[in-house]
Amino acid sequence: MLAATPLRSSSSSSSSSLHHRSTLPSSLSSSSSAALARSGGGGGGGRRPASAGQHVLLTRDVANAAIAQSLAVAASAGIQSLALLNAFPADDPRWAEENRAESASAPAIILQQLVEKRALHGVFLEAVVPACQASLNTADRWTLCGHSEKIEAAIALREYQNAQTGATSEAVTALMQQTLARLNLQERSQVLGMGMQDLFYYELDHLDDILAALVEQEQADGFLSHLAVGQSEARQRLETVNIVNSMFEIILTSALKCREDLDEFFHLHEHLTTIPDPWTSSTKVRNALVRQYEVTTEAIGRTASVEQRALFLQQLAVLTDLLLTSYWGELEFLEFHGPEYEERHVAVFNTFVECRPRFIDPFVKHNDTAMAFALAEKYKHFQLLIQMCEDMDAPAQLDTYVRQFEPDGFAQELFQWYLDHGKAAKLLKSPRSRDAALGEFLKTHPELSWLHDIRTDNYAQAAMTLRDLAKNETALFQKRKTLLSLWKMALACADESNPEDSEDVWQFMWFMQVQELLVSDAKYAPLVAGFGNNGVNLETDYLEPLRLIDAFIGQYNPIPDAIDLALAMETYARSMPSRSDEENTSLLLDICVRSILKNDWSAVINASKQSPTDAELLQILNATAFFSLASLFDSQELLYSMNITLPDIVLLANDSRLGILRGNTELIRLLQTTAGMTSRSM
Repeated sequence: MLAATPLRSSSSSSSSSLHHRSTLPSSLSSSSSAALARSGGGGGGGRRPASAGQHVLLTRDVANAAIAQSLAVAASAGIQSLALLNAFPADDPRWAEENRAESASAPAIILQQLVEKRALHGVFLEAVVPACQASLNTADRWTLCGHSEKIEAAIALREYQNAQTGATSEAVTALMQQTLARLNLQERSQVLGMGMQDLFYYELDHLDDILAALVEQEQADGFLSHLAVGQSEARQRLETVNIVNSMFEIILTSALKCREDLDEFFHLHEHLTTIPDPWTSSTKVRNALVRQYEVTTEAIGRTASVEQRALFLQQLAVLTDLLLTSYWGELEFLEFHGPEYEERHVAVFNTFVECRPRFIDPFVKHNDTAMAFALAEKYKHFQLLIQMCEDMDAPAQLDTYVRQFEPDGFAQELFQWYLDHGKAAKLLKSPRSRDAALGEFLKTHPELSWLHDIRTDNYAQAAMTLRDLAKNETALFQKRKTLLSLWKMALACADESNPEDSEDVWQFMWFMQVQELLVSDAKYAPLVAGFGNNGVNLETDYLEPLRLIDAFIGQYNPIPDAIDLALAMETYARSMPSRSDEENTSLLLDICVRSILKNDWSAVINASKQSPTDAELLQILNATAFFSLASLFDSQELLYSMNITLPDIVLLANDSRLGILRGNTELIRLLQTTAGMTSRSM
């Protein structure tokens, strides 16, 4: 349905006579003959617009002439219906009275004329709609139904006026006269020789215009905030607010009830080719509802009467319901009828989501929690339902909502609410009945999901999550170390674990231990200070393997010893799986070049030219960082087992970073000699 049945306040008066849907409601048919008979008799003197009876008789003649085959009739159905909607009565018992508008019988006569208009319109619908159903498009069907709705709304409004007595009756009459004057009906009604109310109730196409006009008249003399509480004028203005609220409710609820009853007759929700645009959901009506909501909210703060305040709150709830109903129904249609309406669906949904808290949340402020709960439940304002349940410490009610709104994702919104309000502990302590939903929600929150996995004895999943968290933690050293420890413990608790997972843990722990060595060993104090001067705290900041390598052979360790080089190469070897083959080749070349640059190889070359003995040459080369590095490729088991070898010496000696030594044949000879001396074959 495009519009759900709205809430009704105690002041509403239902006048709809529609009872079933499959055929036109019986009240429209039962009085048709009598109405038709009355429509042809009597006269009011002078020229007047065509009567409703003339339109109906014409339509019935057309219908009798094989209307089922007439596309022309279907095309003109809306025009004929509109003519009936705005038609003047064929006769008026007041025709001889000098002042028809002031006649004591005017209220009853206007109501009777409206009832007859409903009956005549019913005859028209019975003749046209069933016969031309296949030819009536979406807009035609909704237009015809809208005309019926306005007739029902007009009858309900007139009944409300007629039911008032005493001072209230005078206030209602005065308000209507002032409001109709705002619709510029005064001059035209005088030309036609009738009262403004006669004209208003005869031409019903613009019935909805009265809503905005009522609010404008209500605010004509300024806002209630300008008046003192209890002041006589303030009391009168508050009574006006009450009357206007009643009229809003009567007009719109009668229309919505009529639409609900005629749904099946018009097939309103079948074969929809366009987006229905019911008048009750128009921008004009919505704006009027918003303005009246604001007026009523102001009135609540300006009344000293408990009873009147309660009445205004009830009316405020009806206004809220009517407004949100208009959006809710439109959203239901847009969701049901496919992606072609996605853009409009997003726009309407965003407006609805904005309006929902704006118009429902104030009921909490006014201490009307019962109404706040009712509206929040109806329009699925889950944020407010959660907030109220938390404030009232009502976990049982929350459980009810989790079950009731399971298809609507209430549990997911509840979990998100806990996170947004800093209640992660409460989230993780959710009842066990929510374990599955919580597990699904926490898939996007791995920092918490491993705790839930441990609570549900899913240690293997917890270990996998902790592993990923540890690998992705590249900023804080202690946090990464803690995550690695937790990963290790989760693996130990898991019923089944992959041996490779345990190896991964030890691999990552090794990198952490190497960094701890840098911090704890006094010989690395200058290195630690160098990093610190560049904004890197080795006690708190995590170093990735590349930066660990740089720590041992980079600028902050100008004279690396054999241990430093060994740690650099082992870090290289252990971190190889995280890089591509090309990256590993490039990095190994970089390490070797940087080891060469740690010494003055021009001096080494000059010394080698002094015809040293083999022992003396060995001593000269042994003092270089490159010699210590080259020896590792055969002496270090890890490098040997992984078949990691020195890069090609010629390629190495031709690296541009070697400057004037690049491509030096003597350098190439000495590097090859060094490689040979450190080989296992030696």
